[in-house]
Amino acid sequence: DKNKEYYLMVQATGAKKGKNTDYNVRTSGNEFNNQYNNVNNNSWNSAGAETLTLGPGVEVSGEWVGYGDAADWFRFRLDNAQRCTFNLQLDVPKAAKMTLYSSNSQYNQVSKLGFTRFNDLDLAAGYYAVQIFSSDMGKGKKNTGYDLNIAVA
Repeated sequence: DKNKEYYLMVQATGAKKGKNTDYNVRTSGNEFNNQYNNVNNNSWNSAGAETLTLGPGVEVSGEWVGYGDAADWFRFRLDNAQRCTFNLQLDVPKAAKMTLYSSNSQYNQVSKLGFTRFNDLDLAAGYYAVQIFSSDMGKGKKNTGYDLNIAVA
């Protein structure tokens, strides 16, 4: 993060005995950033920032989770009881999973944790939130773009 300060400590191997040495330090690399890291939908409390309007076709397209963006949350409302199918399409297989929560007052897990597809869930009218999360919770080894399709019948 370019807005943070970082410190590097260099210590001679014989420092405890009062021995010193000369040294040079060089740093290089690229700042990692993904264009979707700036979207404010990374926690339960910010799920409303990305409210979905359900309809035919892909509901969420071109999103990303991984290093620097461990999870995305999306909230939606059902006006009537519906049968819903959720299909998470990943650019990198097994790099992300999803969980569905009821969010009428406090969140209650509706679906089993950690799948990429939920078929024919009978959901009551109300508010829901779906969490898409990196399989390693943003540590950087499981990064992927994704699309989420929610079919309502």
